[in-house]
Amino acid sequence: MSPLPSVITIAFETSAPDAPHERAWPSAIGATVVGTGVTREWLVKPEEEWLLFRGWDEAALRDPGRDLGDLLAKGKPAAEVAAEVDAWLTDTTVLAADPAAAADWMGLLMATANLSAPAVSPALRYMIALTEGGEGDVATAMAQAAYRVTADGAGAEAEQLAHAIRILSGPAPVRR
Repeated sequence: MSPLPSVITIAFETSAPDAPHERAWPSAIGATVVGTGVTREWLVKPEEEWLLFRGWDEAALRDPGRDLGDLLAKGKPAAEVAAEVDAWLTDTTVLAADPAAAADWMGLLMATANLSAPAVSPALRYMIALTEGGEGDVATAMAQAAYRVTADGAGAEAEQLAHAIRILSGPAPVRR
């Protein structure tokens, strides 16, 4: 059996993408089970403390139909999202394109529910280990995955990364 069902890719949207991490908060998280392609995305209703002491940039959410009002109305409380994410990530390998940033956002989110953040590993290193062609094959797989995933947002970003991993781990070689 393939180890891919126990690998999950994650991606975040933040309240102020160009700001230092201490001036922003996670506004959405996406997660995809690599082996199945099942994707989940959570909108995070900000903690009151986040709104007071961290930034919000109106251009933060990649979905142009969303704004801070949507997060306040439709987002789940951060602690509730943290508990659901924790359940989804239990006993898995968690990969992200930017593991340092993902670890920061995951830590901030999980702290709202007094949970420990899971370790987040670099997706690039994982993908390079799957192929003999190194970064070139990874770039090709990412380009192929981009054609398959056309939506925006944290869920789509996690799905694209997962699809690239499936391309690299599949029986067929990466096409150039």
